[in-house]
Amino acid sequence: MVKTDNCLFTDDTKKCDCILFDDKQLFLAELKEATKSKRRECRVEARKQLIVTINLMSSKRINRENYKTFALICFKSREPRIIDTRVNSYRAIFLEKYQVHLEEKNVISFD
Repeated sequence: MVKTDNCLFTDDTKKCDCILFDDKQLFLAELKEATKSKRRECRVEARKQLIVTINLMSSKRINRENYKTFALICFKSREPRIIDTRVNSYRAIFLEKYQVHLEEKNVISFD
């Protein structure tokens, strides 16, 4: 795991919280805590931070070619919830534009 702020990247822009990886997968993770009423706003902010991180990696010439890359929005939650269907269009945009799989979940698995 690599912390992005003041470790991998030292500029002041808001980026994802951390990057987890093995030899096949790369997970860009943004952790959010939000009430139900603020979740949409936090989701928008999380996507922006993930995009900034992806663009910074590209500008620093960090090669992701050999990795299946995921952008994760992780909300602290103890209860299951229905995923907003609008997220599917953002998933398509992330995959087409950045070659990154956008997901919203709290658990990852290194296969």
